[in-house]
Amino acid sequence: MTARPWLAISVAAAACAATAVSRGAGPAGSIACAVVGAALAQAVRAFVGSSLAAEVLAIAAALLGVLGSLALAPAEPVRAGLAAAAALWAIGELVRPLPARGAPVPALALAAFASALDPAFVALVPLAGARLAAWPGHARWAIAVPIAGGLACALAFSSAIARGGALASLWLVWAGRGAHEAGLARGLALAGDALGPIVAVAALAGLAASAARGWLAASALVVVAIGALAVTARTGVLAPALTVVAALAAAVGFARLAALVRHPTGQAAIAAACAFVALVVSVASLL
Repeated sequence: MTARPWLAISVAAAACAATAVSRGAGPAGSIACAVVGAALAQAVRAFVGSSLAAEVLAIAAALLGVLGSLALAPAEPVRAGLAAAAALWAIGELVRPLPARGAPVPALALAAFASALDPAFVALVPLAGARLAAWPGHARWAIAVPIAGGLACALAFSSAIARGGALASLWLVWAGRGAHEAGLARGLALAGDALGPIVAVAALAGLAASAARGWLAASALVVVAIGALAVTARTGVLAPALTVVAALAAAVGFARLAALVRHPTGQAAIAAACAFVALVVSVASLL
């Protein structure tokens, strides 16, 4: 059998939309979940390439990410979904090589849109800005983009620790939740309980394996994970962004495990087994 990436992305989108409908999401929420599923599938493909195992893991990662988003943000599936989808498309762009022609603006635009909806993704902006500044044909003003992204990160940090005033109000609107003294230990505990040991270990392995795709790819996963943990620690509620990036990183980790087998059919079988176990454990944890 030949891998068909477009088919896997379509199946992932349809499966995620059906999952959202079964969970009681409205039309807008179902469409947003379908977009998240497609974005997760393409991000997995950007990291691990095109193979039968990759397509299986892409669909599984899409379902896992959408289930987490629906469980953690049932009141705002559209906002959480659009933010996650934009961030995932941006990450997919960051993984790919710089284009020979045409400025790599889409990654920056998508990162900015995602960070405007969810502060967990704000660190993607300086990374996308650094990629734009590294493009040989960049304009002089492109140097200012990663600096502006760093200032956006500083604004997110300042608003998160603010105890009153305009910055605290900004955080309430930006994060969708008020600030609480949950702490990092509480955030890690929430993440571990929601993801389960299998997905958590696979995600950590995936973070390490992502370095093979370059420093931008690895940094994108790491900064989103850190941002989601920071939001979780500050709000006391697990950020939907964490389950999304964990689903992507776990798929990369499982793909690394499947690659130990030489035969494509064996790789697909291992990927399917890993995906099944991860989904079963995560459904029991999240729902």
